[in-house]
Amino acid sequence: MRGARECRGNQQPLDDPIMSNRTSPEPKHANSFPASRDSSYIYGIDIVRFLSAVGVAAFHFSWKTASAPWHFPFGWLGVQTFFVISGLVIANSAYGSSAGRFIEGRFFRLYPAAWCALLLGCLLVSTIGVDAYARHGLLVSLAPRDVAGSFILFSVHHASSAYWTLPIEIAFYSVVALLLAFRRFENVEMFAALLMAWSSAYLLVLGFNPFGVMHHRRLHVEYGWTTVLLIRHGCYFSLGILIWLMKEKRITGLGIAAFGVGLVVPLCEILDRARQIHFFLISTEILGISVSPNIYAGMAYGGFLLSVGAILVSVRMNHLFPQGDALRKIVRLLGLSTYPFYLLHESVGGFVLDRTSKLGIAPGLSIVLAFLAIEAVALLVAAWLEPLLRTRLKRGIVLTRRPALP
Repeated sequence: MRGARECRGNQQPLDDPIMSNRTSPEPKHANSFPASRDSSYIYGIDIVRFLSAVGVAAFHFSWKTASAPWHFPFGWLGVQTFFVISGLVIANSAYGSSAGRFIEGRFFRLYPAAWCALLLGCLLVSTIGVDAYARHGLLVSLAPRDVAGSFILFSVHHASSAYWTLPIEIAFYSVVALLLAFRRFENVEMFAALLMAWSSAYLLVLGFNPFGVMHHRRLHVEYGWTTVLLIRHGCYFSLGILIWLMKEKRITGLGIAAFGVGLVVPLCEILDRARQIHFFLISTEILGISVSPNIYAGMAYGGFLLSVGAILVSVRMNHLFPQGDALRKIVRLLGLSTYPFYLLHESVGGFVLDRTSKLGIAPGLSIVLAFLAIEAVALLVAAWLEPLLRTRLKRGIVLTRRPALP
C-alpha cells in the first residue's frame, strides 16, 4: 500500500501520484528507456489504493467482533492489491533514476509518515490501554520491542498489525535498488519474470500442501522473517511491474507469459490465507449463506481479479477520467492519505470505537465515526506532519553533508 511524493528537479511527483513517464528530458544512462510521451496522472490508482485501505480497516473492525452491524469478509485482499500497485509505482519511480535517488526517495516516503503514525498511535493506545483494543479484535502493542520494531520498520515486531507488510515492501525495494546500482533496470522484464517464477514455485507447492504434498509447518511462510524472501508475495510485485511495462508498451512475449502466470498463482496464496481467516471469522455467512473455506477462498480470488482489473482499467482508460479540478484534488488527497490511513486505522479506529461504545452510540454509527476520524488524522499526517518532518530531516542531512569550515 505505497509510493513516494519525491520530485526530481522541477518535475512533478512521480510515485504516490502514479504518473507515466516524463515530458522533460531525462539524463541518458544505462537505466533509461526511451522517454514516453504520455505524462498523465493515473487517478484511478489512488482510488483503488484508498478503497483497499478502507477494505482492510473494515475487515479488522468486523472479522472478530460479534457486535459489528455488518461483516466485510474480503477486506484483507487490500494487502495483495497494495503489493500489485507497489510493483507498478516502484517500477515507475525507478525508471530513469539512480540507486541513490531511489533509496533516498523510498526512505522519505516510508519513514516520516510511519514515525508520525507510530507517535500518534502510541499516544492513543496509552490513553485507553491495549485491552480496550483487544475487545474490538484489534492487535496493538506498547511493548518496547514492538514499538522499536515499528520505528525501524524492517522488523517482525510491530506496534500494530498493519506494519507487518512494510518489511516485505522494503525487501522488494532493495532488490530494485540493486538493479539500479548495477545499471540493469533495462532488464526489469526479465527480473519480473524471474520473480514470478521464484514465487510461483513456492505457491504451487503451498496450494497443494493441504493434500499432503508437504508438511505444512515446514513450508509455511506467513508473518516472520521468511516473508522478506518474497517467495509468498513476489508474484504480486511482479504483476505490478508487468502492468507498468504494458502501460509503457515495452512488454514482450516473456512478460505476457509471466503476466498470465501472475493471474493464476495468486489463487494458491489466497487459498491458503482464506482457509486460515475462515477459521477465525465471527461469521461465515455471506449474503445469508454459510460458505465453506474453499468457496470462501474462491470468492476471495474473484475479488482479487476484480482489483487487478480495476488497476488495468485505471491505467488503460486514464484519459476518460473526469477533467474537473475539484474531483481530481479530492482523489489526490485520498491518495496522499492512504498510507497513513492504513498505518493508523487500528489505533485511531479502535480508540473511537471504544469511546463511542462507552457513550452508548450504535455500532453502525460508531464505525462510520471511526472511519471519519481515521481519514481526518491521516490527512493531518499527509498534509502537515509528514511534510514537516520530511523537510526537517532533509535539512539535517544537508547540514551533515556540508564540509567543515577551516
